Amino acid sequence: MLIAPLKTDGVCIFPATSLFVRVSGSAVEVVTTEGAMRIETDHPRYVFRSLLAGTLTEARAGMHIGHAPLDFLIHAAVLGKRRTTVPVGSIVPDNVSLSRGAILFETRSFGDYHPFASLQIIGIKRNGRMIVGMADTSYELAFPPELDARQIYRDKLEEEFLTNEGGHFTTLTHADYLPWPHGKRTYCQEIAEVPGRPESWGTTVEILTDLRAEPGHTGFRVKVPPRIPSTGIDL
Repeated sequence: MLIAPLKTDGVCIFPATSLFVRVSGSAVEVVTTEGAMRIETDHPRYVFRSLLAGTLTEARAGMHIGHAPLDFLIHAAVLGKRRTTVPVGSIVPDNVSLSRGAILFETRSFGDYHPFASLQIIGIKRNGRMIVGMADTSYELAFPPELDARQIYRDKLEEEFLTNEGGHFTTLTHADYLPWPHGKRTYCQEIAEVPGRPESWGTTVEILTDLRAEPGHTGFRVKVPPRIPSTGIDL
């Protein structure tokens, strides 16, 4: 989701290392293979749009960018080896139609934007919940009890999501959005980020879509560094 290099405190992160971007109520966090850059701001969506357009190439505290009413102030820009975002405040629903090749997981506290190339698997757990596994993380989607996840997969994901190479998953309702034309959204009862990577699910998930060997998707997966298992013992 990062299309131009982004610098802070003399350190630059490059699009090739970008995994996804998280927008929360008070910050934007660019997650990369090396760590994460957290940009605290008064208008996270404006920062995100600037990143998408490639017009924001440097972030530092005190920077005022743009012109009213679309201007924003950067309060802090911090690089870290790990993700530190703690969602604060209610996120503003994203009414802008996603471009082809983008996936959005949206809840009341965060919106995670991934490139379609990072999608690895879609599957169903034994409890009926859907797993969407990206290169570096996974999301567990729950639907209302009267809806069948496999039917949703056949009716919406096979026909729209995979064909269009992207989509919008949200826990927000129609009433939460401004009265603009409805985008193509898949409404979920719950979306939770879970730590398991696609290869870690094994037989606990019935795989419905597997893109791990597909060109582009494979390249995205192999750039994610493997997690080193802990050698310590929890007491």
